[in-house]
Amino acid sequence: EQLARLAEEAEISGQRAGAAEEQLARLAKEAEISGQSAGAAEATLARLAQESKANLERAGVAEATLARLADESLRTLASLARLAQEADTNGQRAGAAEEQLARL
Repeated sequence: EQLARLAEEAEISGQRAGAAEEQLARLAKEAEISGQSAGAAEATLARLAQESKANLERAGVAEATLARLADESLRTLASLARLAQEADTNGQRAGAAEEQLARL
């Protein structure tokens, strides 16, 4: 009877060990999947960081280009103002020359 009880306890212990082994295998698989997910997330973060860096560099280039274009526009406006002033002066001279010719 004691041997039968010990055999039954050994069988139950074996079943428990089998269940524990299955649980360990399942946990190991979940850990592997979690590790893969973490690796994928890390790769995604690295890619996003690289894209952000590239976007910042492009923004810097665009800012420099806009500053250069603004400077060129200011120089163009100054040239146009100077040309308008010269045209006004030339118009006044032409008017004075016309008056002088009319008097002659």
